[in-house]
This record gives sequence, structure tokens and C-alpha cells, in this order.
Amino acid sequence: ASATGADQNGASIATGTVTWSVGTPSVASVTSSGLVTGLAAGTTTVIATASGRQGQATLTVNPVPVARVTVSPASATLVAGATQQLTAATLDAGGNVLSGRAVTWTSSDTTRATVSGAGLVTAVAAGTATITATSEAQSGSAAITVTAAAPGVAPTIASIAPALMTPGAAVTITGTGFSAAAAADSVTIDGVSAVVTAASAVQLAVTVPSTLPCTPTHAAAVRVTVGGQTGAGTQTLRVGTSETLAVGASLVITAASELACLELPAANGSYVVSVFNDLQTPTSTAAFRLAGAVNAAVADRAAPVMIRQRMQAPPAARALPADVAGPPESAAMHFRVLEASRAAYAMLRGHARVGARAARAAAGQPAFATVPAVGATRTFRVNQFTTTLNATGSCASYKEITARVVYVGTKSIVWEDVAAPLAGTMDAYFTRLGQEFDATMYRSDSAYFGDPLITDPYTDGDHHLDMVFTPAVPTGLAGFVISCDLFARDSTNNPSSNFG
Repeated sequence: ASATGADQNGASIATGTVTWSVGTPSVASVTSSGLVTGLAAGTTTVIATASGRQGQATLTVNPVPVARVTVSPASATLVAGATQQLTAATLDAGGNVLSGRAVTWTSSDTTRATVSGAGLVTAVAAGTATITATSEAQSGSAAITVTAAAPGVAPTIASIAPALMTPGAAVTITGTGFSAAAAADSVTIDGVSAVVTAASAVQLAVTVPSTLPCTPTHAAAVRVTVGGQTGAGTQTLRVGTSETLAVGASLVITAASELACLELPAANGSYVVSVFNDLQTPTSTAAFRLAGAVNAAVADRAAPVMIRQRMQAPPAARALPADVAGPPESAAMHFRVLEASRAAYAMLRGHARVGARAARAAAGQPAFATVPAVGATRTFRVNQFTTTLNATGSCASYKEITARVVYVGTKSIVWEDVAAPLAGTMDAYFTRLGQEFDATMYRSDSAYFGDPLITDPYTDGDHHLDMVFTPAVPTGLAGFVISCDLFARDSTNNPSSNFG
């Protein structure tokens, strides 16, 4: 660097002795004669001082570019599962080592050998791969040859922790004969490949696969394969969400994670599963698949939209979602209906006229009603409960509907209101419901509560229970049986009865 003096008019003047300095000595140095030497990349100022006056210039020091990269060792032969540490040197044009330069590592074939960001090579399988170190667009490489591991002793599994494996959880496998290179250890759980996250000769850290099929809790096969040799063990695996229900208890499940795989662990249990469609458009359907872990004929179905659902929250489980839960007064109304039905029964016993069977016999008609055929229609009177339910008013109000026979079984007849929003589209579901009643529910009801058809000889005498599905059921109830239908129709005391 050089310095010249100037007066106030810009004319050159003698400077006398000039003293040199730099603003940041770590970036550059300057001699007494003004010779500047760059020391490190950065920016500083060079200052000249003469006769109490100063002048300065900005100096930028650029880093010396990398001219060449060398990798050591330049080649290596490894047995599958072994490792080799490589180092990279960055050099300038004069061959001087440049420290602190960023280096990236890559492998030409990761199925043969992999390399970490620090240059650690892991041999995976027999073959060759080129490991390259790159810095500032300059690169160097090492040739890696991988040979197959000689057949050895099969790995052994001594223990697996924790005692219960679940999808996505971490487990530790302890044993012998494992490879310290995680990529050389192959682990499967129930036949599904699991990721090995860390490895040593005696211990493996493994993540349980999240793609395991939905199966009951069981002892799952765990296999470790190293160099073609396999060791096996077992550990308890639970894939689904486990729920235990007492007899008569119910559970509403809305979480997708639980719906994907639900386990009901009770041995020899029998359950009724209902699928609810919460879409708000009456004509909408939602496809679902119901499958089990045991051999069962369960087919794909489309659930018809649920028009209205009123239910109490399950007593020992979770509450229903707000959009399907019944109003707080539902339970109280149900209780009032039961009480009113009981009181009405006591009242009607004193006023009812002769039963239908006896009335028909007296008129010379067949004593038993004819069982209708599928497709036949008739009118029903659906009891419409008043705000204040009582013995004298409970059987007075009704709504008349027309219903069609959907199913006729051995014990039940299923009717559907022809004015229902989905009338005629749900026959398959009503048929299955009737079949379920005939095959299972009738027997269960009889065992626990008594024969549902015990009053049949005194009503219509057709040996069948009539189930009528209609939107005319009063709000607040999902369904009901009322004592009004146990007595013949009476315009004064019992106009809502459906026989007589």
C-alpha cells in the first residue's frame, strides 16, 4: 500500500513519516513500509497516519479456493457388515492443506456400501462402490470392494424388551452374533420387515412396523438374519386397541385409529356391531369394510344414512359425539314412558273388551291372523306421547302410517313406513335384522326376559313379533313397546291399539 499527502486544495504535499496499521489484525497485517498480507477471509481497513492526519482503504481478503481433494485410504476391501473410516484433505493449488472446508460424502451404490456424513463407510453386500468426497466443486474418491461374509454361527435372540410390542414402538433385541453395522442386520416381526436404528454385536434397537395386519394379541415371530444366518424368537404383539366389555355393556367408537383395528379379547364372546353414518344428506351413503381376524363371511357394505339417533352415553365408556347424542331429557322421558305404560296396562285390564282371537272366533272368522307376504301393506297407529304421560292419556294420541312388509321370518315380521325418506332402499338391512332376531335375539330375549310372544294368543295370534320402522316415533326415543298394543282397540280408552 502507498500513501500521498494533499493540501486543502488537493495539491500534493510531502507527508513526512507514515505509520501503517490495520483495523482487524486477524484478517490482515501490514509492515512499516505498507506491505499488506492477508491472513484470513474477511474485511478490514488499512490505515495510514502522517502528521496527525489519517487516510484509510477497505481491504477484502478472499479465502484460498480448494484446488484438489484427496481421500485416504484410496481403496479398501471390506467384508459385508464391516466398516472403514475415510478422511478427506482439501488442498490449494500449491498443495497446502486448507482447514475448515465443508466436505460432503456420497456412495455410487448404496446397496453395496453406504457412507455417513463423517466419511464412515459400511459394507452392505458383495460388490463395488465408489465413495466420493466433494468440497467447493472439487472431489476425490476411494474405491471400495465388498466381499460376502464367510458363513458363521447363526445369531441368537436371548431376550426382547419390552414385554408387549405395539406398532411404531421401539424394542431392544439382546443376543449374540449380530452385526455392528445396522444395515447388515435384517429383522422381521410377524414376517414384516422392521427398521434397525442402532446395532452392536450383542444388541439391536428396532422399530416395530406400523403396517402390521390387524390380528389378535399373540406371540409374534421375531427373526434376525445376518450374513444369511437366522436366529428366531417370540414376543407378545398387540396390533389393535383392546376394549373389554361386560355383558350388556356398549361402546361408541369414533377415533379412526381405533376403528382401523379393534380387539375384543374376551374368549368365546359374541358381539353386535353397528356402523353409524353421520352424513347429513338423507340420500348419502358411506362405504365401509368390516373384517375379522378369524374365518368369517363378512362382506363389504354401504351404510344407509342415519336420519336421527338418540342414545344415552355408554355408562362405563366414553360419551357420544355431540352431534348424535340425545337430549338430556331422553332418559327421563324413557322412564316416564315405562311408568305410563305400566299404569295404562293396569287401567286397560279393567276396560278392555274381549281379545282379538276370541272376537274373531265369535264372529265365525279364523282364530289366528294370516301371516302377510313380503310386499303387503297395512296401516299402523304409532302412539304419539303427550308432554305429560299418564294412565288415561298415554293411549289416546296416535299417528296413522302405511307400512310395507320387508321381511317375514319364523318369529318376526319387519315393516317399513312407505313414507320414510329411504323407503325401499334398505330392504337388505331390515332382512338381516329380522334374521338376526329369529336366529339369536328371540332366544336371548326369552332366556333373560321371557317369551316376547307370550301375549300373541290374546292379540293378533299370528305367532310373529311385528317390528315397525317409521320416522313417526316421537323425538326423544329410539323405539318403544307400549302396553296400549296389548289390548284390543277401544275408541274411548285405547284408540291407538294396532289390533282388534
